[in-house]
Amino acid sequence: MQEDRQVGRDNCVGWAGKSLQIPQQTHRHHYVRATVQVRQYPDGLLALFDGPRCLARYQTDGTLVETESANAA
Repeated sequence: MQEDRQVGRDNCVGWAGKSLQIPQQTHRHHYVRATVQVRQYPDGLLALFDGPRCLARYQTDGTLVETESANAA
């Protein structure tokens, strides 16, 4: 399932009663009022995309999944 959502003033996207905060990005300062795509996978995991770029991945409860690239920075 995927759906376009507008990012709020707090740099978060609402999805199914959860608030998914977009972590700091190296290519853009913030996503306030931008449209991003929320993708929910069959196993319940969530991901936020800006075009082909994956911004973040989340567990089913909305907690951020840390990636290796985020830990290296």
